[in-house]
Amino acid sequence: MIGYEDSCILLRAICPELRAMDMRDASSTTSAEQGMTLVEIMTAAGLIGVAFLFILGAVLSVNETRATVQQQARAISELSSVTESLRSVAFTEILELTDADIALLAPDQDLTVECFTTDGEAVPLPLPADVSPGALPNPLEVRVTVTWNGPRGRMMSRSASVLLVR
Repeated sequence: MIGYEDSCILLRAICPELRAMDMRDASSTTSAEQGMTLVEIMTAAGLIGVAFLFILGAVLSVNETRATVQQQARAISELSSVTESLRSVAFTEILELTDADIALLAPDQDLTVECFTTDGEAVPLPLPADVSPGALPNPLEVRVTVTWNGPRGRMMSRSASVLLVR
């Protein structure tokens, strides 16, 4: 039985025109194999572009997360500072406490200080005129809340409470 390669050799020997055509095909095949086609280059560029977009999205996500964590850490630090300072203030001074008495770490933060009556109702400080200090329980729960806008404009907040004895 004669194989494909044997039949090609036999045909080239019989017909010299096939030999010349085979030589042209061999030279063009060699040069085509040496380079890349435009389709291959465009496909590679597209894949690289898609990979770049995924990497860029990951970097932006990590950057946003970092900013959120920094803001939360700043708020927790502020809460810790305020609650510690409340422990050293006299009870009557706490009832007259205003937000201006407490310095914030950042201008974009909003601070709320409130206490709770015996009914569990939240009352902002300084104490309103219609609430008497006698209506407040002993120990008094004082809650401090820091609110700010997150990286995407969402309102974020952290709270801490402290019990103060008269």
